Amino acid sequence: MEAKTPFAKHLDTNYVPSDEELPLIRALIQQKAETLAVLNARIKALEVERDAEQSFVQRHIALISPIKRVPDDILSSLFIAFSALRRNRYEPWPTGHPAVILSHVCSHWRQLALGTPVLWSTLKVYIPPLPSPVGHPMGLVHMSSLIQRTVESEATHSWEKQVDRLLRLSRVWIGRSKDCFLTIDFLAADISPSAPDSTISTISSIIGVICDASWRWKWASLYLPSRTPINSLALGRLYDLKPADIPSLCDLALSQSTPFFGSSAPISPPDTGILGGGAIRTLSFTFQSFPTLNTLPIKWAQLTKLVFDGNTGLYYHHHAQGGYGGVQFNCASALGLMRRCPQLAHCDISFGHHAYDLHAAIESVTLPYLQFLCFRLYIPGKHFISSLHLPALQALSFRSFHDSSMRTAGPHSSRLVVWLQTYGQQITDVEFNVETLSQSSLYACMDLLTNLTSLRLDHNGNTSRTPPGPPWDAANEAVTPAKLDGDFLHRLTPRDDSGNTGVEVPVWCPRLETIRFPKEFGSVTFSEVELAKFIAGRRLDRNGKGLREVIAVLGTLKGQLDVKGHLDEMGVDLNGVGIKVFYASPFLVRPPSPMRYPETDYDHLYTE
Repeated sequence: MEAKTPFAKHLDTNYVPSDEELPLIRALIQQKAETLAVLNARIKALEVERDAEQSFVQRHIALISPIKRVPDDILSSLFIAFSALRRNRYEPWPTGHPAVILSHVCSHWRQLALGTPVLWSTLKVYIPPLPSPVGHPMGLVHMSSLIQRTVESEATHSWEKQVDRLLRLSRVWIGRSKDCFLTIDFLAADISPSAPDSTISTISSIIGVICDASWRWKWASLYLPSRTPINSLALGRLYDLKPADIPSLCDLALSQSTPFFGSSAPISPPDTGILGGGAIRTLSFTFQSFPTLNTLPIKWAQLTKLVFDGNTGLYYHHHAQGGYGGVQFNCASALGLMRRCPQLAHCDISFGHHAYDLHAAIESVTLPYLQFLCFRLYIPGKHFISSLHLPALQALSFRSFHDSSMRTAGPHSSRLVVWLQTYGQQITDVEFNVETLSQSSLYACMDLLTNLTSLRLDHNGNTSRTPPGPPWDAANEAVTPAKLDGDFLHRLTPRDDSGNTGVEVPVWCPRLETIRFPKEFGSVTFSEVELAKFIAGRRLDRNGKGLREVIAVLGTLKGQLDVKGHLDEMGVDLNGVGIKVFYASPFLVRPPSPMRYPETDYDHLYTE
């Protein structure tokens, strides 16, 4: 209630008080200011009393918290489950490690976490590169000698501290994991010849700690520099691991960096004894300096999952040996590689930048257990397809982000169409790049996917600023890339046939459950209304299990229509379906880099 005042009619106006009125106004202000001070003091006292009562209640609620009554064995199982859910190689280590987070909750949880060895079974060791200007030969050319020495000393000291810390953490992690199987995530860049001898020794000690437990390795991801004298001095034990040293290793990812220091010298292939592990069933590998496949000790016949990057390895190795023209991992090489692995269930192959197709069919390769097949950067043609027999294939993925050779004028010359003519009726999961297709080729592909349940569409994004080059397989004929527009959605949407006597085109993918549109902005042109109609049609259709997941990226800022709210108003049952609609954001959370972040990453976009 507002206090009465003789100046009520003048409040909130431009009225100017007279000299006689000023003392009265000041007296009113003083009176109310004193009252206000008393009220504020009472409020502050009440806030203190409220906070004390609230603290009392919260602390007693915590005292009877159900989690305190959970037996240690169950609590430990929850810790392990939490740790499995939080596996992310990009989170800070060790502060972001689940075991560290859990051990900082309370003393009881800390003791339980320390007594659960499997929580400490994941070791991530990234050897930091010697920082510029010390690690870069041109880093200090514009500095005075005094400043140069000072900066070098500070940078070197900071680097030494990081490496020393890694050594301590490695010992702690290995010790706390007891006899559990280990997951090793190791990365080391090319080591500078200017690195201090003491730090080289520390790096060697880190390698020693890790390799002493190699008999417990179960999963390992190793990113190693090429074997130069300075790298061998620090990382020698990793290079020299033999199959007998890794009896339990079943999943190995091995890759090698291009040398920076002394790169003009000939590069010797690294020792590859670790590739011969007797228990390895999953193998991912790539090299810049690469021996021929025949020289590798890999037990190909026992592999069930293979990820092979042939994009740069063989080409670089040939030039390093003084060759001309380069050696390419092409379609014949891929068939030869697949022939070695009859037990494969999962195969992921990257071709070279200038891969070429087979000129004729060769001896057939049969992979009776292969369920997932992925080709990157290149799509093999009809002779490759006719040389391959995959009776159990369920999923096809063509992640050809840099390959414009597939954009052909019509469906008859599209390699993707040929693949789907062969396997379209048996696969349930497919992924391909829409930007590499013409509209007729895209529609021909969709016509062939009769049993599909999961569809993922990729795109190179909005490339309107850069005119596309001529297709490699067409006679310089300009072809417009396929569009994901309203008509595309209409053909995916079941129609109500009641009262309709016209002839309708059969709906694409009648069993579709999951669809992910490209995450690049500018790749779709349909509207929110058209998207809502598509979802509604799929949810109302009773021919299949119904749509369960939709992810769409619209190339505009958030519009007026709330897709999920609009579907609710239409009475569409959204129980059990996940809908994510992303919009362009004025501020990117982080750059969308497929080279750095997982291919399923949509975090750089703004969502509803």
